[in-house]
Amino acid sequence: MSTSTRIAAARTAPNKLWNRGFIMLIVVNLTQSLGTFMAINIIPLYARGLGAPASMIGFITGAFAVTALAVRPFSGPAFDSFSKKWLFFIATVLCFVATFGYAFTSSVPVLILLRFVNGVGVGCCGPLGMALASEQIPEGRMSSGIGFFTIATAISQAFGPALGIELSQRWGYAPAFLTASAFIAVGALLLAFFVHDAPDAPRLPYKIALNRIFARQAVVPAVVLGLLSMSFACTNSFMAIYGGLRQVGGIGLYFTVYALCLLVTRPLFGHLSDKYGTTKVAVPAMCCFAASFIIVSRSSSLAGFVAAALVAGCGFGATTPLMQSLMFKCVPHTYRGAGSNTTYTGQDAGQLLGPFLAGVVIDALVPVTGSEAAAYSTMWLVMLIPIVAGIVVYLACQPLIKRTQAETAAAEAAARQTAEQKG
Repeated sequence: MSTSTRIAAARTAPNKLWNRGFIMLIVVNLTQSLGTFMAINIIPLYARGLGAPASMIGFITGAFAVTALAVRPFSGPAFDSFSKKWLFFIATVLCFVATFGYAFTSSVPVLILLRFVNGVGVGCCGPLGMALASEQIPEGRMSSGIGFFTIATAISQAFGPALGIELSQRWGYAPAFLTASAFIAVGALLLAFFVHDAPDAPRLPYKIALNRIFARQAVVPAVVLGLLSMSFACTNSFMAIYGGLRQVGGIGLYFTVYALCLLVTRPLFGHLSDKYGTTKVAVPAMCCFAASFIIVSRSSSLAGFVAAALVAGCGFGATTPLMQSLMFKCVPHTYRGAGSNTTYTGQDAGQLLGPFLAGVVIDALVPVTGSEAAAYSTMWLVMLIPIVAGIVVYLACQPLIKRTQAETAAAEAAARQTAEQKG
């Protein structure tokens, strides 16, 4: 019996969605994400206080993507070869070390170094958590399951940024970073004691090869996520600063409203995707995301920012789990670690390039517009370009996506049939 046949025979999907492993992974994702989002939205303010210009703030915010991308050739094959649980644990510990270290740094170079360390952790936590969750989800409910799993991220986005900003304003940056690291530590402890690998999870020999690092079937979702992430990363990097320039108080409410909106849109859009197909849901969602940037560019009151957050929640917030679930439908079970690694590579690349390019645009526009606020306003419109490109790529590749899904389903069905015949 071939390796692929044995794997197809071994893999047994859970009968129900709300099983113990799936629920515990949601809790782990919640605590780890909450600490991460508490830190990520005060880092730009912290860097600005250290004297960093807009372009450097953009680089610092996205610096984690440098090491996240650099580690991909080594981490991708490991995801399908070793215990996902313990790899996830190590990655969470690295996130804790970096976030804890933020509290004690007072220089831009050290801040960048810690962002690099954080990048290794964040770069592995995302795909590992998603791959572990996919092993606990029934095949027919993949979009719904991924939508529910990412609700933990949505809750973290709802409360993390506002909590981080509030703590930094009341007590200072060090207590805010220490609190964030405590949440991440809770996630690590839960992983160590209460999360287990799927008992029938397949393991491939560790090998650094292109098809073990990236799954070709996941390229289209990865490119789309990468383009959309270029624009979305700018909200984490510059929204708090932009709100201050517009003299809008309580800008942290943008992140809270955006994330609360995800609590409704992610399970709803996941259900609609399972029922009607991804395209009928994803394209309107991406259009909503584009509209949110137009609203932000013209907003000068908290009401305008809240409206933008609601629209963005129906946009990027819904599109991300849809592209992730689409990837799992296209990639064979054997290479789900590599598939998850591929889509997160796209996201990391977008998160690295987006804030830096946006920062360059802002620095270039300040002398032209004569106002920093006007330069930021124009930047939001410029960042519509990657979103439109993402929509075009997704629609143009529809025939390829459908063919890939059909080929993967047929190959796995044939492998299961062969395994059953051979006993």
